Amino acid sequence: MYFSYIMNYSVLWNRATFRFFLLLLLLITILFIQPQIARAETSKLPEKCSFGVFISSLHDLSLLDKSFGANFWLWSHCNSQDTEPLKIDILNAKSVETSAEATDEKANIYWSQLKVNTVLRHNWNVKNFPFDRHKLVIECEHSFSDVNKLVYVVDKKNSKYSDQIQLEGFRITGFEIQEKKYHYPTNFGDPQQSDGSTYSRLLITIKIARNGLTEFFKFSSSTYIAFALSFLSFFMNFGPTDMYGTRISLLVGCLFAVVLNLQASESLLGRTNGLTLIDIINISTLLYISIAVAVTSAAHFYFCNGREKFSRLVNRLICNLSSIIFIVANAIMICSSALSS
Repeated sequence: MYFSYIMNYSVLWNRATFRFFLLLLLLITILFIQPQIARAETSKLPEKCSFGVFISSLHDLSLLDKSFGANFWLWSHCNSQDTEPLKIDILNAKSVETSAEATDEKANIYWSQLKVNTVLRHNWNVKNFPFDRHKLVIECEHSFSDVNKLVYVVDKKNSKYSDQIQLEGFRITGFEIQEKKYHYPTNFGDPQQSDGSTYSRLLITIKIARNGLTEFFKFSSSTYIAFALSFLSFFMNFGPTDMYGTRISLLVGCLFAVVLNLQASESLLGRTNGLTLIDIINISTLLYISIAVAVTSAAHFYFCNGREKFSRLVNRLICNLSSIIFIVANAIMICSSALSS
């Protein structure tokens, strides 16, 4: 009986020991596998790199070539170098030159820098010229890493533009850097992608506004001088000395001056799909001068046929009416353009 008791105790001991070692083995397995699983899950997550930019120069703003130049520094902070974060494409660039690329490890972070000199495409909307405002955009995207591998995180704190930048005829009114995701309807041949591909895109926006009053005076002064001379022609009355030829000569000279101004503005701004504010002012002045020529001819006709009072009435009435309409219409157009910009 004692032997039977010892055997039962031994069986219980062996079972307890077996369970203990089984539990210990399970615990060791969990402790060993869990980091591997965590590493595998981490490896599946995209690399999140902080990106920033410093605009050192803006230059060669060309309305005719539809472009502008920019020099800037681009940097990134990443946990690894595997994604090569500065292998970027500038999507709206006409030409790109890069230099001074460098990478340094500080505080377990890979800090990379790149200097970029580029000429970029920009569709200048000059409808409200010379009160127009523009957003100069630089679009950056990684050359080969989609959002499954790399996502941009914007370094807004350190992203700035140089206060030494001076733009002829313009002033900088704002700066913005943001990240957006862009989906392509193609997988670019990647067999692991079935429904297109998505890339993280860095958008750098510099807002500029034209120095409106200075530019407006430069482009409209000759036009309004032509208007003033045309207005004065209404006061050149017919009498013993025939002023008809003098009035017509003056109006033709004004007409020629406005046409030259219209061509000068077109040569500066290039051909546009619509009419700019300066175009509308020039065209309205041409219309006013044409009315003045027509009134001069009609008034002279009535004067030569002995209807002097009617001639002066027509001259005065059309002068007042057309001049008021011209001044009010121009004031409304200029205010509307300045406020809408």
